[in-house]
Amino acid sequence: MSGNVVREKSFQNISITTAEGTQTLTRRLDIVDEDTFKGIEFKEYSSGKVYRSPDIRRENALDAELLDLEELDEIEWIFKGCEPSTPLRTDLESLGIKITLLP
Repeated sequence: MSGNVVREKSFQNISITTAEGTQTLTRRLDIVDEDTFKGIEFKEYSSGKVYRSPDIRRENALDAELLDLEELDEIEWIFKGCEPSTPLRTDLESLGIKITLLP
């Protein structure tokens, strides 16, 4: 990370297609390094697993759009004390999103 790190940066007016149709939403990432164009999403779930819920799928779609629009060059999802379900891991990996597991 560089010295230009921002906590909780929002990217507004990102359009994605969902089951409900085309939606224009805001994607908030927990940490963004504005010098290296890297975003970090931090997950800490007491259940031990993070599943591919509608909200998580929407975050994935917004992340894919941020990468496609070149708003960010890299996105990393950090899981502390939990891990992504197999379908969620597959989704993240297919987007080129880095997965980091912390105890």
